[in-house]
Amino acid sequence: MQEEKFKEYLSQEYTKPSTIATYMSDARSAERSLGDLDEFFEEDLDRSLPDGLKRWERSAVYRYREFLSGDKEDEAGDNTISGGRFSLEADLQSSLRDNLDQISPGLVIADDNSEKTTKAGRIDILARDSDGTFWIIELKAGKANEKAVGQLAAYMGALAEEETGDIRGLLVAREFTEKARYASRTCQKISLKRYGFSFTFEDIS
Repeated sequence: MQEEKFKEYLSQEYTKPSTIATYMSDARSAERSLGDLDEFFEEDLDRSLPDGLKRWERSAVYRYREFLSGDKEDEAGDNTISGGRFSLEADLQSSLRDNLDQISPGLVIADDNSEKTTKAGRIDILARDSDGTFWIIELKAGKANEKAVGQLAAYMGALAEEETGDIRGLLVAREFTEKARYASRTCQKISLKRYGFSFTFEDIS
């Protein structure tokens, strides 16, 4: 495991040292069962995890896979460096949590302002509307591909094991690949939304 790089990646999303330390510890614990995580994912980044892993170990491994996925995108020529991308995602998440009504009127936070952990990984934002429908909101700072749609679908399936009622998914990104658009069309409960920036200016002197 690339401990220093993984720790740096986590620090882009989490400000509490205890949260970062917990992820690092859980990832090391998972390596005792899986072996080196880099070698485990070397041939197939999407390979399934064995049933023997504990829930918290599984969550840490999913996070490490996201870290590796970011590195792969950078090596393939992504114009945004990994740290900057995940920092932007953290800022995007913070902004959305404060302005959920921009997504849909009546939408409220349902995760106590802390990413909810499921068997499929951590949900960026879990919200609920006035009808009681859960909304899983997945954020991508840059371009979202079909894997992001699959990731969102996995979160929805995992949450369905814990909660009753309707569950919808929303993928928010700067732009979407054509495959992501096609993949989202197979599930009527998944929506795509593009975010943008707006600026205001005022004189200070």
